[in-house]
Amino acid sequence: MSAASLLAAGQRFLRDNFPAVIEIGGARHACATSGLRRGMALADGGAEISRAVSFWVPLQAFVSAGQSIPREQTPVYWEGEEYTVESVSVDPARINVILACTARPQ
Repeated sequence: MSAASLLAAGQRFLRDNFPAVIEIGGARHACATSGLRRGMALADGGAEISRAVSFWVPLQAFVSAGQSIPREQTPVYWEGEEYTVESVSVDPARINVILACTARPQ
């Protein structure tokens, strides 16, 4: 199995098992997520719960909507929560934009 086909299979798995819908330029697009990841870290005053999620958004969604790819520190909303884009990358096949996001600590 080639690296490209392995990557495509992984992206299909994520899309099928951790789906999401995003809105870009007024159009809704299906995408995949990593699923919500939670963690805990010590901070001043006690422990903070952190939440993170990554989205695999089809690059074509941005192109067809005439929208630029979001930049780091852009706010995004998913399931009623505000997240911040921490990093942006494009997969090697140039099919998906990967937005790695974190939520404000609770």
